[in-house]
Amino acid sequence: MKKFVIKNRKRLSAGFTLAEVLIALLIILMVTAIVVAGIPAAANALEKSVSASNAQVLLTTTVTKLRSELGSAREVFAVGNGSAEDRICYIDENGVPSRISSGKKEDDGTFTGIKLTRYKGADIGSDSDKLSEMDLLSDKAANENLFVDFRFAGYANGIVTLKDVRVHKKNQAEDVIASLETLNIRVSQAD
Repeated sequence: MKKFVIKNRKRLSAGFTLAEVLIALLIILMVTAIVVAGIPAAANALEKSVSASNAQVLLTTTVTKLRSELGSAREVFAVGNGSAEDRICYIDENGVPSRISSGKKEDDGTFTGIKLTRYKGADIGSDSDKLSEMDLLSDKAANENLFVDFRFAGYANGIVTLKDVRVHKKNQAEDVIASLETLNIRVSQAD
């Protein structure tokens, strides 16, 4: 009979007790709950980081396009709507009258980015003389969720100045993601 008792003792010491298994399970559940609770915060932080990165790329692309477009312009002047100058008019390198205007809020509540308009006649601003109007950046370049605008445009001494160049989310114009306080572009073929 001694042999039977010894065998049973070995079996009992070979596994975990129910209490040990329950404590391990409780610890695993607590760690899982902490990790799951942090996932939305991590996803939100990632989304903000990606959005900020995309906004910086968009701002850089906008600056590059503006420098390219205005760098060889001639007969440059700034015009406004009475409260602030928000358009730059010029003759492009091919002799085509053109205008760059700031983004704006449309009647349907959506926002547009900076527009580039080409004209066939000398009357810049006339809808009848408009050849084409397009976003300075394509929707693909703008990631369709972001847009760029500026608050003030000026021209003096061969330099175009755009102030407060900003990248926003399309439906949240007050939420600036990236900005450039002042952008100066030297016009090589000034007046």
